[in-house]
Amino acid sequence: YYKLTINKFDNVGNRMLEMTIGDFPAGARVNPQSVLMDKTSGDIYVSGTFEGMVDFDPGAGTVYELSSSSMYQDGFIAKYDQLLNLNWVQTYEGKVEFGKYGLDFCAGEIVAVGNISGTIDFGNGNILSSNTTSSVSPFFITINSTGVTQNGFTIEGYGRFNTVHTCSNNSFAMTGMITDNTDMDPTAATLILNATTTSSFTAVYQSTTTSIPEAKQTETI
Repeated sequence: YYKLTINKFDNVGNRMLEMTIGDFPAGARVNPQSVLMDKTSGDIYVSGTFEGMVDFDPGAGTVYELSSSSMYQDGFIAKYDQLLNLNWVQTYEGKVEFGKYGLDFCAGEIVAVGNISGTIDFGNGNILSSNTTSSVSPFFITINSTGVTQNGFTIEGYGRFNTVHTCSNNSFAMTGMITDNTDMDPTAATLILNATTTSSFTAVYQSTTTSIPEAKQTETI
């Protein structure tokens, strides 16, 4: 309960490796939300939230990160190699949640989606905000192979991105939910998706490596 566990099995079901991150009795809680594996290298990326002082290195070493709240809301993304050794971990202070399938690869980088409340510093000059401190807004970021955030955006409206899938031509397909009429385009352009109650959506964004993605198509479900 509120621990992160990863088990690795061979192709006939024998357990090869395992690790546990978090110590519930000590108040070090971890809530994993999304996992992504590089099928070539075997590297594993995990995102989620945490509370307290958590050792993200399950090996002989220790890499402690201390959360800024007591409500396991601070976000994290961590990278482990095929032997479950920690490569790096990035943490984000504030209220951050990642989608259930909120990680994907894109041209050597990682894209991550979810929702935030208030203002979140994702590092490297990328500071994203929801409409108000009580509003939950969808967010999108890209990070490089060392965990440094490259760019990102939020959607002005109450909702979240649940999934992201990288498509051809440097585009991204996302699913999520909104609760009212929402401008789905984070650029200066406007693309209003109408919703009078909680509605699911699919959105396709087109991007280049140097600009914020632009909404190209939306569909209510």
